[in-house]
Amino acid sequence: MQCYKQGLIISQIISTQIFKTKKMNTELVKVDPKEFGLEEVQVATIEQAFMPKIVERDGYAVIYEQLITKELTKELCNEAGDFRRKLVKVRTGIADIHKTQKAFFLSAGRFVDAWKNKETLLTAIQSYVLLLIVKLKM
Repeated sequence: MQCYKQGLIISQIISTQIFKTKKMNTELVKVDPKEFGLEEVQVATIEQAFMPKIVERDGYAVIYEQLITKELTKELCNEAGDFRRKLVKVRTGIADIHKTQKAFFLSAGRFVDAWKNKETLLTAIQSYVLLLIVKLKM
């Protein structure tokens, strides 16, 4: 019953937000790899990692639209609660994928740094020795 009473209070808020939500859902937001100095080919594996959760999320769009337009009842409150838990799992799944992908690329960056350090160490030592020889001449 409490859900129903609270629902009456928020129903006006929801009804004013439906248009904004529908408008927001129809706008495609594209992250351009070129803005990050990357090519489409380079980010394909990242996009593929996220794809299962994106497909799941997009599949829920119809259910969401149906729920927010139903009459506010106790049953709707229960349905909304169940559905919200599904959305939370999608959101946390996306966060897990983000964490895994980011960890991989941070590790790759550390590897590149270590590789560069290994490959430049010898020339840095050689350059320093030559500098000492040049200074001895003076």
